[in-house]
Amino acid sequence: MGTIIDLGMAPPHDPMFGISSDNIVPRLAPKNWRTKAIGLTKEGRFLYVMVQLGRQKIDGKKQKRYYVRVHLGLPEDRSLNADFDNLADALAYANGEDGSALASSTHLASPDQMPEERGADFFISGFTGQGKDRRTNFTIRLPTKV
Repeated sequence: MGTIIDLGMAPPHDPMFGISSDNIVPRLAPKNWRTKAIGLTKEGRFLYVMVQLGRQKIDGKKQKRYYVRVHLGLPEDRSLNADFDNLADALAYANGEDGSALASSTHLASPDQMPEERGADFFISGFTGQGKDRRTNFTIRLPTKV
């Protein structure tokens, strides 16, 4: 059976709303993790790492968990995603301060390794047919600049 995780609304620094250097800090802390992300590099790829508070039901009881999510990068970089019972452990993992796989395989990104700033992407889909026979024929992604 699958697990349902409620992460609530996407935070304003979520990369689906675009990438801004104002949202990238050298270290996540208890005071900034809700609105900031850390920039790491792995084998020359930029990784946008953020922490989100989520809730899930375990044995019928709602429990809080802290989810560290890796964005951008390659699909295999998603294996670095993790979740924790407490914020301190999640921040230590995201900052690479716990000796984990994330800490050993990544480095703090320098300003010249940061991605170009951009706004949110727009998606346009087209349909053909009428009524119940209508089918999606195409989707176009339009990236935007800030």
